[in-house]
Amino acid sequence: MTGPVCRACGGASRVRLLNKLLRDLWTIENSEHSILDVVFTEEASRIGTGSAPEIAAALRRLSLNILQQDTSLKENIRGKRLRAGWDEAILDGIYQAFQAA
Repeated sequence: MTGPVCRACGGASRVRLLNKLLRDLWTIENSEHSILDVVFTEEASRIGTGSAPEIAAALRRLSLNILQQDTSLKENIRGKRLRAGWDEAILDGIYQAFQAA
């Protein structure tokens, strides 16, 4: 891409930098979105009235952050979520570690 685009951005180096920044941003967005979709089945959610979709999305993201901060279990996010659902002692441990942080 040469011509007006490069001149408007101030040269090819700026275009490359902008391209890298945008790719890095979308890499982060896509990885979080795929975790939310696979682990929490976010796209299959049928919550759709009022403010419920926004509240449910916020709770999913909060849960994801809590599980990502947990270091007591050596499992992936999906495994941590399943084990916390099966065992209240594990859930309490994850919750207490989050409160302490």
